[in-house]
Amino acid sequence: MLGWRFWVLVACAALLWWAGQSQKEGVAQLPTETNLVLPLFPSSPTLDGKITEPIWQSARPFVLGDKPALQVRVSYDKNGLWFALESKNVPQNARAVLTFRVTEVYDCVDEFTLSADGKKQLRRLRLEPATLQNDWQVSAAGTGKQWSAEVFIPFTTLGLKDIRQGDVLPLELLWDVGGKRFSKRLNCYLGQINLLSSPDLSDKSRWSFSGEDAPLYESVSEQGEKVIRIKSPGRYSTMSQSLQLRPNALYRLEAEVKGNAVIYLRARTAKRRGEPTEAYTVWTKPSSEYRRYSVRFPTGETGEALIIIGTTDTSGYGTVFIRNLMVAKEVQFESFGQRIAVQADGSPTIVEKVLVEDCRAVRGFIVAPVDGRLDSVRWDGGVWEYNIPGAGAGVGYHYRNNDGLHITLADVNGVDAILVRGGARCKVYTNVKRYDDPNSGRLVAELPGMAQVERFSFANRILSKQFSFFEVRDGLLADVTFLRVHRDEKRLKELGAPIRWFVGRTIQPPGEIAPHLNRRFAETERKVYSVIPSGQPTELVIAPKQLVHFVFEPLPKETAITAIALEANVKPSGGICPLTIIVHDPLNPRVELMRSDFAIMVRSEARSDSGVPSNNATPLRSVAYYERRKRLIVRHGAKAECRQITPLRLRLRGLLRTREEVNSFKGLKTLREGSWRFQNR
Repeated sequence: MLGWRFWVLVACAALLWWAGQSQKEGVAQLPTETNLVLPLFPSSPTLDGKITEPIWQSARPFVLGDKPALQVRVSYDKNGLWFALESKNVPQNARAVLTFRVTEVYDCVDEFTLSADGKKQLRRLRLEPATLQNDWQVSAAGTGKQWSAEVFIPFTTLGLKDIRQGDVLPLELLWDVGGKRFSKRLNCYLGQINLLSSPDLSDKSRWSFSGEDAPLYESVSEQGEKVIRIKSPGRYSTMSQSLQLRPNALYRLEAEVKGNAVIYLRARTAKRRGEPTEAYTVWTKPSSEYRRYSVRFPTGETGEALIIIGTTDTSGYGTVFIRNLMVAKEVQFESFGQRIAVQADGSPTIVEKVLVEDCRAVRGFIVAPVDGRLDSVRWDGGVWEYNIPGAGAGVGYHYRNNDGLHITLADVNGVDAILVRGGARCKVYTNVKRYDDPNSGRLVAELPGMAQVERFSFANRILSKQFSFFEVRDGLLADVTFLRVHRDEKRLKELGAPIRWFVGRTIQPPGEIAPHLNRRFAETERKVYSVIPSGQPTELVIAPKQLVHFVFEPLPKETAITAIALEANVKPSGGICPLTIIVHDPLNPRVELMRSDFAIMVRSEARSDSGVPSNNATPLRSVAYYERRKRLIVRHGAKAECRQITPLRLRLRGLLRTREEVNSFKGLKTLREGSWRFQNR
């Protein structure tokens, strides 16, 4: 039966040590990001590749690369996007690649390739089968010395229907010429970026004011530009504006502020119609120079938002100036970054979660960023994650706004990837000498804050045990995971002989986990399969974005599990198959022992007449200590429709240990020499 075979082995702790790593350290980087506001063409240009019509002068220009540089102009009309490309001395093998990510899934792309000779190609990766509409238009003109081209990409080709001003389309542009590659990330805003009416208060009728406070808010001129002047009365006072935005989307409220009083910028939204609104607020500080402040906020099912600029009795008396006040739509993905690739060539991939030895904010010890949950409990029972204001579940400092999260790992064998949940934008450093000085370390990555789950893979292993996160904003560092990736089959053999378990039938959630499932997951996301020591072939059809839970029968002995492997034959329905596997703590299902995101690399390959598919192996390792009769809970989330052709089997490998042995040094040492593995074949 046709399909792709893969393994996934999940490991939550570094109980095995692999020697002989000789990889060099690397720095994870993204192409430069630029916001572009695209003007609306009143009519469509003639598609002849010559770029001679006056209408192109109103398009947004920029330059990419050098020698030869690519001159680019971008605009749009009611039907789609327009690009004008110009360069000199262009070889025939040069190409421009426009990659769009217009869905909430980062892995889904539409890649438009234009060769210098005018040939075009569209490559599309989608979770579900999609009609390949190769109806985009290209016209190239000129010779290699003076080359130009016009490109038109219809919105329908991108799968976009309801286009509004202020919408943003993420675009990655690559210019591949003369053996060099130049790239730029663009956030293309259609028509306008700022969704506020009269953001400089030149038309006060667009705003509402508390009581009789309208005279406290004025539009004044400063060095030739309009800014807002607020005379703080030292009490409650506001100006506000209601906006109708996209439902269930992410936006940003920002401004540059200076003055000798304190104000706040706030957005209020409700998740559902009729529910109370939640406030998303940033406070300013007195300053003689303009400082930028911003806060992200989500809209609910109605898309309604109330924007408030105000003072309180703690603001003090004084004068504040605001410029560049703006509400803009944010680029947002369900998750962001490169997944761990599961190749279909039979080679294993071992993903190991690196243990944390120490975690502190500035200097105070905290556990919230590394406890495997997004709702860590503070002293009064509320939720606290780093960097929510206040001491919360650890220590809070007014100094530097508590900025500076420092995590020390348990070994120095290096890190290949970081997975962060919470949506924070931040910079990652290694080996800082001072807790308050990022420049005393080395910058290795920048998280853009584009999703609640962000992944960052380093080109080369970072050989460090100390990582620091600075300039944390626009989200939280709620859960931080460090991973090592190995691709050596010999290391699999070191795990020892496996113990196989099989996925059985669907069952009602066991009493230990039923309350957790009901509280955390929608009714359609509570399907539970039993995992048993023996069984028959089981075929599972997993729809896009569907979660499937695997629950093991209680083991007869207290058991320490180091590794879990999942193996199955799959037949994805789309061109891409992202896969997420989560191992929960059986003592507390709210805690994730380990989460790993994979991409099953589906590609066309030659097959024999017997239809035997190629192997696809992905091991990861995991450890869980739990008491007798407790269950191990594994959650499997598929992003693409996936039919598992062969039985889903899970294998255990390792040593059975009593709780006394595990707690003793001798027992722990013995455990380090063995391991557990689940595998599905």
